[in-house]
Amino acid sequence: MQVAGDKEDFVYHFYLRNIVHNLKLILDEHLIPHGITNQQARIVGHIGDCEEKGCSICQKDIELAMGLKGSSITSLLQGLEKNGFVKRSTSVSDGRAKVLSLTTKGEDLIDEFNDVFRDMEHRIVLGMTAEQKRLFLELLQLVSKNLER
Repeated sequence: MQVAGDKEDFVYHFYLRNIVHNLKLILDEHLIPHGITNQQARIVGHIGDCEEKGCSICQKDIELAMGLKGSSITSLLQGLEKNGFVKRSTSVSDGRAKVLSLTTKGEDLIDEFNDVFRDMEHRIVLGMTAEQKRLFLELLQLVSKNLER
């Protein structure tokens, strides 16, 4: 199958790029009405995951989890706070640290995105047998491992 050019066949890259692009379009379609970016949505999700486990989270934790510098995270958090998705409060154990938590609006966003992710999962494996789904997951895990830095 010749997809990407006449010298070399980049078929895997072609399909992976198209899949990633289509997933991003679907997510962006749901983010735009909320006025937030994909990175901000990831932060909301990370805070929600932490709250679900009963742990507190501060800006430094977000920096480490996302691999971004403090100034970038500060800017992203300011936007989330301004738009009412996140609130910051002073840590009880360390008065210098700010603990992050979701507002009701942030929790509602997570609920909405869980529905979006469920729909995407369904669409991704639509038409696959149980065995094909198992094999697909196994192959995705292998590709992910191969590309880890």
